[in-house]
Amino acid sequence: GTHVPGRLLSMPQEHTLFGGGGSLEIVEGLKLEGEVAASRFDLNRLSGLGDDNDQGIAARGDVVAEPRLRLGGKNLGRLELRAGMRRQDEKFVPVARIDSPLYNEDWGLSIERKLTGRETRQLSMGYHPSPRLQFGGERAWLNSPDGYRADRWHTLAELTGTLSQRLRIDRVNSHDDSVAVAGRASGYRNKLMYAGSWRASALFEPSFTLDYEDRVPPGVLAQAVRYRAWETGLRGARGAFRWSGGYEFRRDFGRAQSFWFLKQTARTVRIETQANLKSGLALTVGASRRRTEFVSGAMMRSDNGFARLRQGGRSGKLRQDASFEWTAEAMPRRLREVVFVGEGAGLYDSLGSFRSGGSYDLRLSEDPGSLDNLTRTVFSYRGVWQPGLTASGRPSGSWWRDLRSTSTLQSSSSTRGAISAGDLFALPHRIENDPSVVLGSFLLRQEFEHVSRRPVELYLRVEYCMGADRRVETFSQLQESWSEEARFRWR
Repeated sequence: GTHVPGRLLSMPQEHTLFGGGGSLEIVEGLKLEGEVAASRFDLNRLSGLGDDNDQGIAARGDVVAEPRLRLGGKNLGRLELRAGMRRQDEKFVPVARIDSPLYNEDWGLSIERKLTGRETRQLSMGYHPSPRLQFGGERAWLNSPDGYRADRWHTLAELTGTLSQRLRIDRVNSHDDSVAVAGRASGYRNKLMYAGSWRASALFEPSFTLDYEDRVPPGVLAQAVRYRAWETGLRGARGAFRWSGGYEFRRDFGRAQSFWFLKQTARTVRIETQANLKSGLALTVGASRRRTEFVSGAMMRSDNGFARLRQGGRSGKLRQDASFEWTAEAMPRRLREVVFVGEGAGLYDSLGSFRSGGSYDLRLSEDPGSLDNLTRTVFSYRGVWQPGLTASGRPSGSWWRDLRSTSTLQSSSSTRGAISAGDLFALPHRIENDPSVVLGSFLLRQEFEHVSRRPVELYLRVEYCMGADRRVETFSQLQESWSEEARFRWR
């Protein structure tokens, strides 16, 4: 033949980052803030090619003023004024993520759009007439060397106290030169959010939330988003008991050309209760149901619930956590078929066995008209035993004061049909032999650790793991493994 099996070896890389910052208060209520960082990211230390082009710089600077307003000796509140600029060139590579998780959404970017470099300018003002009331606004601009620019407005009003209210209004206008050839290079984002609650008493606290958003990123019409959602809730507490519940209504829309069309409507009901007992036990139980109606007439229902139990505290020798979760959902049935692709053009024979130069291939397909009603349950337990702790939580001074034993048990299963008592905890025998278990796993781990100020440290671990996969109609897979680990350290 002309080819041999192989793989690419990973190249040795080097990533270096230097940075620093400072703050200077010129007068009371006026200060300057700044920060600068430089990075060097060498993708291949074995080669000098491109080493002169792997350095980048990022910097930010802010001017902050917080004057207090007075008129005739009367306090009128406090202002917050901020002007800032941030710059990051294309070659700067941070060690960790520096952008917020909603960065693309806040600036009207599509999900897959990545900015290599950027420059942002920001002007903001906040007014606090009293400790319970504040108003604020922001104007920001974003420019990227690869052709993306955006203009953002942000407004906020908030009231805290017995009657709490929060109003947020956002507007983003964006333009992307990189998709101008495709036709639609401009986009926008509008968002309105309101949240209010009334703390009438500890037993009765109603709340209401309204969330509207339109988001059309440049160039990617399929990622245009519009939804209209509102939620009402009620919560309360008495002694060691707390409870909450709510109802949510949401409509999602898609966009075609220049108009919106309804895609689906969802309704969700939830309830949760919690009890913290003096004996060190804490129990939390909750459940929810979501019903989704599609424009096509199809309907989907998803139920889930959970129960969590915690025992012990920092002063206890034994600390235990146990939880149980279940979810009911529907998914298309999967099929695994052996398909003839031509003499010598495949990798399998007619029985589905791997064979170099075979005439068949395996194809996975889904049948959207045939849905499997699956019930997924997850049980987990973790216990930590430290026999050397006294009742006050301090080491007893004995040789076993630094001994710790940790037991972990996890079991999960996805079965066809409604939930049953046997689904609460799936044992390995059932996961292996029950064909109704579509997807299952079991994990048992025992750890012993002895770490002290003495020169000797010891760690032992024994773990059993198994799993089964029957999601494909004509195919099943079973895995089982044992692993042991022992570490001994003398220092």
